Amino acid sequence: EVIQRVLNEASRQTPARVIFERGEYRIDPGEAKILIKLEGVNDLTIDGDGSTIILTRPSAIANFTRCSRIMLERFTFDYEPMVYTAAKVVSVDPAGGTMEGEILPVHPLPDEFKPYDLERLGMVVTESEGFAIKRGADLLVAHAGFQRVKGRLFRFRFEPAGKAASFAPGDTYVLDPRWYDEAGRACINFFGGDDAVLSELTIRGAANECLTAFY
Repeated sequence: EVIQRVLNEASRQTPARVIFERGEYRIDPGEAKILIKLEGVNDLTIDGDGSTIILTRPSAIANFTRCSRIMLERFTFDYEPMVYTAAKVVSVDPAGGTMEGEILPVHPLPDEFKPYDLERLGMVVTESEGFAIKRGADLLVAHAGFQRVKGRLFRFRFEPAGKAASFAPGDTYVLDPRWYDEAGRACINFFGGDDAVLSELTIRGAANECLTAFY
């Protein structure tokens, strides 16, 4: 709320430059879907001066709607906990349509974050090809539900059962729900406008479709 309030004030006095005091900021966005929302603002620079912002709940970083000559620079954005998870495949039962995988260390458990059950798409990744999408597998492989077996071991179901054959022990199943759909489908969104600049930004732990622009 403080960040949004400062930016709202600056947007009424453009051209303006808002400079953060360099540091690490841990922010709980609460129920907010978007950290920064600006509409119809021109000639504004938001300068992090090397700051890190850690979001402790899933939230999009920024939506800029019909803004011109906007710059967002010198920030690192991170999420704790991460907003995607991954399971190392332990065993596969193609006939039964199941796969068991161990959730990797520090990754969130699927049954602790509702979007993992609402959007069930995942990617099959293999280290044998330089940690890339597995050759021959579909780009996205949807599961039909999961249950915790014990600890960090989960069993995933697939329909039809043959989908489970996409996996082999040692593969990694990456679950990347589009939890930010309500915020505009990405971490940073531009809707219309022109002359938008993103400079010296690092975004860690972001899901796919991290940056989007719609015209």
